[in-house]
Amino acid sequence: MMEVEDQYKAGKQQVEDVEDDEDKEKEMEDFKGIGEEWEENERKNEHEKVMDNEKKWERNEKEGKRNGIQQEEEDEKKRSC
Repeated sequence: MMEVEDQYKAGKQQVEDVEDDEDKEKEMEDFKGIGEEWEENERKNEHEKVMDNEKKWERNEKEGKRNGIQQEEEDEKKRSC
């Protein structure tokens, strides 16, 4: 009779172990998904920063050209006086 109980307990333990392993696998998949989502967000944020910087550079370049033109016009006025 003890043998049957021992076999039952061993079988029950095996089932619990398999269930635990499945739970751990699911957790790992969830964490992997979160990690991948995190990495994707980081890439998007980096891309947005680069695009923002490019826009700022373009705007500064245009403003610099405008300021340069204004400075040239002021210099010409001073020379003509």
